[in-house]
Amino acid sequence: MRTSIARILATLLLTLAVAGAATAAGLPVPTTRDAADALAATPESGERNARLGDWAKRAPLDDVLWVLRRPGSELGKAERVLVSAALDRAPAARAELRRRLELRRQLADPGASRKATREFAEIEALRPRASVYRVGAVLPDKGDYAGYGESIRHALEAGLAWGREGAPRIEVEARGSGDNEPARAVASMDTASHSCGVIVGELLSSPTFAMAGGARFLGVPLVSPTATDESIGRTAHNVFAIGPSSEERGATLARAVLDGKPRKIAILTSSATAGDAFVKSFAAAAESLGARIVRRETYSAGSTDFKVWSRAMRTFGAEVLFWDGESREGDALVRQLAADGVALKLCGGSALAPDRMHSNVRALLDGVRWVGDDWKLPAAQQAALDTLARARSEKAGAIWVRGFLAGRRIAAAVDAGARTPAELTARLRHRDGARRAAGFLECTLDGASLPVFVVQRGKSVDPAASQ
Repeated sequence: MRTSIARILATLLLTLAVAGAATAAGLPVPTTRDAADALAATPESGERNARLGDWAKRAPLDDVLWVLRRPGSELGKAERVLVSAALDRAPAARAELRRRLELRRQLADPGASRKATREFAEIEALRPRASVYRVGAVLPDKGDYAGYGESIRHALEAGLAWGREGAPRIEVEARGSGDNEPARAVASMDTASHSCGVIVGELLSSPTFAMAGGARFLGVPLVSPTATDESIGRTAHNVFAIGPSSEERGATLARAVLDGKPRKIAILTSSATAGDAFVKSFAAAAESLGARIVRRETYSAGSTDFKVWSRAMRTFGAEVLFWDGESREGDALVRQLAADGVALKLCGGSALAPDRMHSNVRALLDGVRWVGDDWKLPAAQQAALDTLARARSEKAGAIWVRGFLAGRRIAAAVDAGARTPAELTARLRHRDGARRAAGFLECTLDGASLPVFVVQRGKSVDPAASQ
């Protein structure tokens, strides 16, 4: 009898051992980051969690953090194991990263949370699960701007992936803001910030300002791709704008026009633009390059009578005329200069673009220089965007470029080592003090440039494009 029982027990133990070995063979310990992530995406089981734990004990910190971009609802009990493994590898010097991991461990382990005397909601409010490998895109999904929101999202995804073959992918979590609705935008931002380490949005200034207040409170950086109010970046230290800034445009134009030679400059501006940063920056940059401002005048916005001013140009001895105003005012100014035979270099902003002037004035614009309002991408990047846009029957214009640059700057910050929202904020900040204070991203690091066009035969030509 005892022999029979012994045999039965031995057979049972052998069966269990064989079944365990077969199961282990069917679900091996992952050997790569992608394999671990694929396993984390499968339904939860004790065996799955054990295999993820075995992998995490030997995996690099960054690989574990990447798998942890997945929400707790997907990771289940494996979340606590992965977080503990990440904490074991996080250097003591990375205090903010360790703090966030500890908070997440408390979320994943209610017992630890109770020991820390913290309520679940209190910990969740600190957004410990917000991952830099997830980008929230809060953009219009209704009304006239919904299509623009889609374009921004596609361009953002392209920027996040550009040149990062083999690197951990950064995913976009799309959230709607309705028809540019501030309240809806803030609510969507609040939701996205639980899982996303950075938010991109909105399109218009009003909802973007509302979101900027949320960014300060939530501690998650916000990148504004298209808001026209340049003060958006001054709202909080973690709010950024694509630019280009008016200061950068003015300085770029001055360098292009002066071409290393000191010149006598006259400045003529509409009363509507006289105090703009574009005008001030051009004047300051010109003087820093050795130019002398021989005359500075302002005319009433809407005026088209420039007789007195045009004929006084010879008296001033000006070689360069910087003008800023509305295109119809510029149209009248160009006509008057031509009628008076005044020969000088005329420059300014996009209001001098030939396509904004009457057709019979375009022939008079030869030699005029004007700086663009938006960044220009390197040829390879623009070609990639062109292909994406054509698939949507669109043209990859400024809105595509801005979305792409937002993605590039975020990806560059992550690739440089940012692993928390605060670290990402620090990496996104411009190296130049003035531009950093204004919240502009340093898009030139991605090869973006500001084109200064020269009008030839009635058409704008970018001299840099032929170099």
